[in-house]
Amino acid sequence: MAKSELSRLRNNLKNKISYYNNKGYDIDPSFVNNLTLDELKQIDTKTLLQDIYYEQQREQFWNEMSASELEVIISNFKNSYSKYNPEAQDILNRWLNNLRAMKGDRAVARMIDDARANGLVVSSNIIYGNLIESFIQDFMDYLPDDMKLGQLEMEELMDSIEYQEDWGDIT
Repeated sequence: MAKSELSRLRNNLKNKISYYNNKGYDIDPSFVNNLTLDELKQIDTKTLLQDIYYEQQREQFWNEMSASELEVIISNFKNSYSKYNPEAQDILNRWLNNLRAMKGDRAVARMIDDARANGLVVSSNIIYGNLIESFIQDFMDYLPDDMKLGQLEMEELMDSIEYQEDWGDIT
């Protein structure tokens, strides 16, 4: 491939990326090639409208969910780690209860559902491998965008869990 042709392809790709970024898509190709350009050409207004419609339906679904349905999602999550050691249960329960008090049941249930849909589940490797804090932080990434915790809030939440954990060791 000639150098001028590659430059033309890169410029074309940059233009298409900025166009679709303005439309709300996040496109970050690892390297420029003809396949990337073909994928960009396949995005059309129908696809964009379907994605927007899907997001609106999803928001409406979560907004119409009753408190009992939210409680079922949260209770099922609590049951998923109830078989592990009591110390791990206490840490996860404190985290979940603090988060529910800060952000509400709707945001917590949605976080649990999104994380589970993306393959993040409580396992014995996490519990017995002392990975609970990193698991909690990974889980927090799935909070809805408008409910994300700031750095200070996240530190306060993690400190409260650690403080209660230390306090429990003293007694």
